[in-house]
Amino acid sequence: MTRYILNNKNLYYIERKRKKRHQKVRTIFAPSPNLKIIQKELSSWFYNSSKHIFDANTHITGFIPNRSIIDNAKMHTDSEWVVNLDIEEFFPSTTTDMVKEALLEAQNKHPSKYSIDKLVELSTYQGSLPQGSPASPILANYVARKYIDKPIFEMGLQKYDLKYSRYADDLTFSTKSKSVDRRSLNSMINEIRNNMLKYKINNKKINIKHRSQRQTVTGIVVNGEKLSIDHRTRKKIRAALHNRKIENTPLDDEIKGYLSFIRSVNADQYNKLIKGVNNASN
Repeated sequence: MTRYILNNKNLYYIERKRKKRHQKVRTIFAPSPNLKIIQKELSSWFYNSSKHIFDANTHITGFIPNRSIIDNAKMHTDSEWVVNLDIEEFFPSTTTDMVKEALLEAQNKHPSKYSIDKLVELSTYQGSLPQGSPASPILANYVARKYIDKPIFEMGLQKYDLKYSRYADDLTFSTKSKSVDRRSLNSMINEIRNNMLKYKINNKKINIKHRSQRQTVTGIVVNGEKLSIDHRTRKKIRAALHNRKIENTPLDDEIKGYLSFIRSVNADQYNKLIKGVNNASN
């Protein structure tokens, strides 16, 4: 089966277009069920082979077991400045050669039943990591250590007195220092842009926020010492809960999912939302 897939890879991906903001389109290459099973197996093997590295790199918070956007946000609470950057075309920019380098390191640590060439073929498509493969996030995370994280750490974050975390292609920097200003942060961004040779910063998604403004990290508000959910989202959920109460209808899975997330971020906000609502926590 594996040999047949490799010889007919075009038949094992379904191309889908997903609209993004600003009329941009993201191409998703969804693997067939058979290929997806193999890629999930590959992802598990690669993570187990590289677990010691991810364990040591706590700044990586995306697509790692027992880490989440909440862990990512917690690193940046109560900061004077928060800077959010985004990598442009993260998966398409992670090339076959970069993936092969990562797979070789894992293969040396924990040999796979597949040859290195087969591993590369199974995990890449049209010269890079396909968005849609279950193996792509963990492989991109590993590659990004060398080509995104390393250049950032080597430039010396201490001179800007900054903390750094990365959730997949979202980069976040924060500082509690009042001696850092917007000019020095822009200087830091330019230095990152110059040092990062394999990936590009999305210039349209550069976000620099002072503590006097609303600071968010992967969608969570980090102003102050506690994480919180923004007012707009809480207002939306409050209205939905009110409608369910008036109509005397049960909460659907989407609202329950939102409530579960809000509870994990800020229990006080959750308790205020569900006050007087029946079955909100069921």
